[in-house]
Order: sequence, then C-alpha cells, then structure tokens
Amino acid sequence: MIRHHEGARRMASEELKGGQDQRMRLMADDVYAGQGIEIARMKEILTP
Repeated sequence: MIRHHEGARRMASEELKGGQDQRMRLMADDVYAGQGIEIARMKEILTP
C-alpha cells in the first residue's frame, strides 16, 4: 500500500508543478499532505 500512496503523491506533485486549475491544485495539495501522513503511519506500523 505504501507504493500506492507514493504514486498518489507523485501525481499530486505533478499537478502542483503544472496544474492551471486552482481547485485541482488545492485538492492536489490536500492529497500530497494526507498521503504523506498515511505513508508515515504505515512505515511506523511496519517498523519492528
């Protein structure tokens, strides 16, 4: 699942770099931040 979330962050990052629609950029910002939190949680769970 971590790779899936990393993919979402990559896509959001692309939108933030070149997107023209402000609503999409706001959503991409939310996705980027939220997925980062989720990735950190999963890594914490999986760390012995």
